[in-house]
Amino acid sequence: MTITTTSELARLNWRDTIDQAFRGSEVVIERHGKPTVVVVSYDHWQQMRRLWLDLLDQRSSEIKAGDYLTQEEFEAELAEGAPA
Repeated sequence: MTITTTSELARLNWRDTIDQAFRGSEVVIERHGKPTVVVVSYDHWQQMRRLWLDLLDQRSSEIKAGDYLTQEEFEAELAEGAPA
């Protein structure tokens, strides 16, 4: 689940913001009406990081083997593989 809040409310309710992320929510913090940062649990961050590093390793191997993608194809695959 994604929760959106303002930076002021996140600051005033920091413990709640952290608890929401710890329970599995992605907390989007906005400043001046624009998304600025996302707070996620450490476990969620590790999973996302592993996915991105694995994808980069896979693409690096494919490029070394001569298998190239266009920028549009690469961005489409990233969008499909991005965690919800």
